[in-house]
Amino acid sequence: MYKFITIILATMLLLPALAQNDSRAEIDSLHKIAADYFMQQNFRQSGEYSLKAMEICKKIGDMECTAQYAYAAGISHYIAGNCHEALELFLIALNYYKELKNYGRVFNVYNAIGNTYHYLRDNASRLKWTQEALKLAQETGETHYEAVFNNTCGNATRVLGDTVQALAYFDRALELFRKIDNKPEIIKTLNNMAIAHDSTSVEKVKLFMEAARVSEEITPQSETVLSHLSHIYCNIGDWYAKVNRNDSAALYFDKAIFTVQQSGDKFLMIFMYSHLAEYYAKRGDRQKAKQLAQETIDIINETVGKNHTYDRALKLLSAIYAQEGDYRRAFETLQQWSAVNDTIKARAAREELMNINSRYDFERHRQERINTQQRTIERNRIYMIFAISACLLILAGWLFHSRLMTEKNRGLYRQIKEQSRLAEENREIKALIKTEPTKTNLTKEDMQKATFKQLNDMMKEQMLFANSELKRKEVATKMGLSEKETDECIMNGAGMNFHEFLNDMRLQHARELLISKGKKMTVEAIAKEAGFNTRETFYTLFRKKFGITPGNLMKTAKKLKE
Repeated sequence: MYKFITIILATMLLLPALAQNDSRAEIDSLHKIAADYFMQQNFRQSGEYSLKAMEICKKIGDMECTAQYAYAAGISHYIAGNCHEALELFLIALNYYKELKNYGRVFNVYNAIGNTYHYLRDNASRLKWTQEALKLAQETGETHYEAVFNNTCGNATRVLGDTVQALAYFDRALELFRKIDNKPEIIKTLNNMAIAHDSTSVEKVKLFMEAARVSEEITPQSETVLSHLSHIYCNIGDWYAKVNRNDSAALYFDKAIFTVQQSGDKFLMIFMYSHLAEYYAKRGDRQKAKQLAQETIDIINETVGKNHTYDRALKLLSAIYAQEGDYRRAFETLQQWSAVNDTIKARAAREELMNINSRYDFERHRQERINTQQRTIERNRIYMIFAISACLLILAGWLFHSRLMTEKNRGLYRQIKEQSRLAEENREIKALIKTEPTKTNLTKEDMQKATFKQLNDMMKEQMLFANSELKRKEVATKMGLSEKETDECIMNGAGMNFHEFLNDMRLQHARELLISKGKKMTVEAIAKEAGFNTRETFYTLFRKKFGITPGNLMKTAKKLKE
């Protein structure tokens, strides 16, 4: 009965775990789909599937998982340009990570929120959230993040027009990055400080020079470091160009081109070559401008495909050919530019069509998910009703069984009390009619009975049975008999061997103690006082003799006395 109840209760407890396992499997499936869409650069769809995974995590109460998929969905929506949806998801992730006190993740989310507001050109909101992150970084003693958020606050403040405050933020960031010796971040901070100064300020070029010096000190020169260094060289060249020192500008532009080629950063090459092509075209160096414009076009063809930079490079190349008097090539390049424009428009139309298809797929998958959830809820409801019904039936059966056992125990208790009363009356009667037997009128059978009575009385009066180490030899010695005569006496008088007789006396004494002293003594103490060495032996023999366990007899006695 108890095993069956345990099985049913375990089944009820396992039902939520089984449902949770189904949810975990569904989350894993959605994660794989989201990752596939992300790799295909279908960021909208990737975000939608991460959002579905987040909702399931929220239902099963997994805070870490909920925050993780909220952040992932936010990143996908941010890349897809859905910034408002991204912000909502970032805030969900932020609240969960704060509750979990996972500060590393908290700072990552703050960074994402700042980047999103930067994309929206809402620098006031960017500054507000970054200041909140900066305060938390200071409270938690995270030096790296404190420096990062000082840098971000400086950028936001600079765009808002407060150059003095921006430079204060940058100074603090620079101090912290130097403290932890983070040279890549020192370079970025110096670059940001330089940008905050006026375009022709001497302080500006000094900071760019300092950033270049730190970059050149870093070994080995990784792709990232070389990309930053080439960008700094380009900025220095721009400064020299603005102050009409074109020879120095050309020197740094050449350095920038050489360094960016070493880095292998194709996207930076596209930006830099197109930028410098326009610069050299304005200076009248058509050959250099034409070379850089053509290289821009070649790199775009090799890597990213036709885009707006490609469009600008073609227009510039066509203008250079026209200035050189090569009108045929100018016309051909112009035709190519027109075709590219058409291609870009066609791509925009295809993207819009993909968005429509994505919305359709999302609605279809959403409806499928709703149907699946409804089926799961209905199935779990049926399981729960069945489990509750089974438990109620088992509980009713257990209560009925308990009632029967209680009545049985009470009957046994009354029977044992009656036996004790009759035994006591019998002893009193025997005491009244006791006469001194004479040896002349006693038969052998009478002598054996008298000897057994003497032995029985001695055992009770001296409570020899309470000695758990009592031996037959010790009893025989006290009676003046041999061990064999003692065995015969007990067998004739009680119909038992010595050990059975000894245990019977112990059980009778234990029963009386359970009834009379149950409130004051434990079952184990009573067993020990009665002469039993082990609790298990006492329980087995007691239940065999009286049909009830010592514990139940004690409980029944207590209830009847109350």
